Amino acid sequence: MILGIQAALTKLKAFTDSFTRTDNPSTLQDTGTKSWKNTRGTWAILSNKASTATAPATYPLASINTGSTYATAKIGYGTANQFGWGLAFWVADQNNWYASVTDKDSYSTSYSYTAYACNSCGGGVTCSGYPDCGCAGAGCLCSYYSPCSGTGSCGAGPACNGQGAGGSCQNPCGGGCYFVNNGNNTQCEGNNGYGVGGYAYTVSGSTTNYRYWVRTIKSLAGSVTTVNSQQILDTTDGSRYFDYVQVATSTPSSEYVRIQTVLNGSASVFHDVNLSVAAKAKAFGIVLWPVTTGTQATTVDDF
Repeated sequence: MILGIQAALTKLKAFTDSFTRTDNPSTLQDTGTKSWKNTRGTWAILSNKASTATAPATYPLASINTGSTYATAKIGYGTANQFGWGLAFWVADQNNWYASVTDKDSYSTSYSYTAYACNSCGGGVTCSGYPDCGCAGAGCLCSYYSPCSGTGSCGAGPACNGQGAGGSCQNPCGGGCYFVNNGNNTQCEGNNGYGVGGYAYTVSGSTTNYRYWVRTIKSLAGSVTTVNSQQILDTTDGSRYFDYVQVATSTPSSEYVRIQTVLNGSASVFHDVNLSVAAKAKAFGIVLWPVTTGTQATTVDDF
C-alpha cells in the first residue's frame, strides 16, 4: 500500500491517494490537489487502482508535483508474484527522471551425489539401516551363514551359488538360489556385488532459487539505465512479494537517496544509493518497468 508522499519542507502538505473513485480510462487526476500528470504513456483508474495498459518496456509514468526536491514517497502493491512496479522521483519530464522498481529473477543449481541404501529382507522383515544392512527380528529367514535350505542339486557347498537348478532347492527369502547368493552377495543383498547387504546409487537434479531485487534506474535524455541493483533476498521460496517501496530523497546538498522495502512477512530493509550529480526535480510518481521473472504488474494500490 502506498501510504503517501510527505515533504520534508513545511510548505508541502502531506497527502495520500488510494485511487478509490470512478473508473477513468485516461487520467488519475481527481478533484482537489491530486493533480496527476501522464508523464509517459497513459495511467487510468480501474477498479479503485491506478492502472496502465501502456507497455512496461516504455516505462509508463504518472507524476505529481510536490513543490520540493526533498521529500519521502512510499508506494506499494502487495499482490503475490507481481513485480515491475515502483516509485518515480525527481521527475523533470518524460525523458529525465529516476525510479526504484521491484524485480524478481531466478537461477538453477545442479547437484549430483552418491547415496547408499540396503537391499530389502524377505518375509516382510525390516532390514537395519546402512551400513549394517542386516536382517533381524522374529520371522527373519535371511542369514549370511545359511543362505539356502532344503535339499537338491543346489551346487557344491553351502554357498548355494546357483550352479545347480534342482527343483527342491529352496530360498527361504523367496526366489531361486541364484538370487540368494551368486558368489558375491548374501541373500539379503540381491545381485549387485556392492558391499554386504547394501548398494550405491546416484541422486541428481537441480534446485531453483529466486532473487528479489530493488533496482534504481534513471532516464537521461530518454535513455534508461540501471544505476543500482540491490538484492533483498535469495531463497528457494518463489512466493514472496514486495509490500511497498519507499524512497527518501536526502537533504538538498546530498546526492544519496535512502530506499526502504518490505518483502511480505519480513522486516523492512534499508539501502542507500548514491546518485552523484543527479538532476533533481520536484515531481514524484508511479512507474512500471519490464519485470525479469514473475507476473508483470500493471497496477498499484494507492499513493
